[in-house]
Amino acid sequence: MPRIKSHEETLKLLKNSVRDFNEYREQTNYSPVDFKKINLRGLNLSGLTSNISLTEGSLLVNIIMILKNIGKKPLKGANLYKVNFSLADLSNSDLRWANLRGDSLFNTNLTGANLSEADLSGVNLSFSNVSNAELHKANLNGADLGEIILKGSNLKETDLYKANLIMADLTNTNFVSAHLVWAKLSESDLTGSNLTNADLYKSNMMMAIFDKAILTNAILRRAYAEEASFKYSDLRCARMEEIDLTKSNLSNAILTEADLRESIALEVNFTEANLKKTNFTNAILVGSRFKDADIDGAKFCGANLNDCDLKHVRNIDKAIFDDHVLWPDKTLLPENFSVPVNK
Repeated sequence: MPRIKSHEETLKLLKNSVRDFNEYREQTNYSPVDFKKINLRGLNLSGLTSNISLTEGSLLVNIIMILKNIGKKPLKGANLYKVNFSLADLSNSDLRWANLRGDSLFNTNLTGANLSEADLSGVNLSFSNVSNAELHKANLNGADLGEIILKGSNLKETDLYKANLIMADLTNTNFVSAHLVWAKLSESDLTGSNLTNADLYKSNMMMAIFDKAILTNAILRRAYAEEASFKYSDLRCARMEEIDLTKSNLSNAILTEADLRESIALEVNFTEANLKKTNFTNAILVGSRFKDADIDGAKFCGANLNDCDLKHVRNIDKAIFDDHVLWPDKTLLPENFSVPVNK
């Protein structure tokens, strides 16, 4: 292995020839390089494909033109491990299959970038703009995406296990078959997003917005969805066993054949929801509102309906109850309705 160059020698090599610099980096097995506080303004790094450690985020603000050239010479499969791209402009760049594991991309512009199958595990992308980007099958395991903008992006089959997406803009985003187990989605906005077949097991979605989102066949088992909004969302055949929906809003939502067994649904708004064949077995529905909701074929065996407003519910005569149901006061039931026994 060649001699490790001094800081000044390494900087001079980089300025003279990116190709020679890359060869040197490879020969030294990517020994760490620290250009902290170095002024790289105007330096052309369009050919850089190695794992240079630019730890001063403000420096990269001054090389926007360099990063714009990535489209001409893509960073396909680049090993960018331990690079600090904070505040950089990587919009429309091609970073497919790139290794960005553990990097800092804090407040980075990645609009329109292609990060398909890239390794972004443990990366810091908080406050970044990654709208209209391609992240199909990317690895974002444990990544920090707090307050990120991902609207309109494609994250189909992406791994977001334990990722932090708190207060993120995820509107109109494609999460089909995405892995969001234990993900933090509290206060994030997923309006209009597609989460068909997504796995959200034990994810935290407190106060998140899923209005008009598609969650057909999605897994939401044991998720925390207190005060979340699912207005006009499509939750057909969703697996929601043991979910906590306390004070959430599911008005006008479609929950046909959804499974909410043993769920906690205190004071939930089910106004005008489609609850045909929904399974509420052993669910705690205390104080929930079902005005104009259709419960045709819905199963409430063993459910706790104390203080539930069922006065204007539709097709209560076609729902399934047993003698273990805890009923609300008669004033909250439809007129002329008799509490069934062993139906």
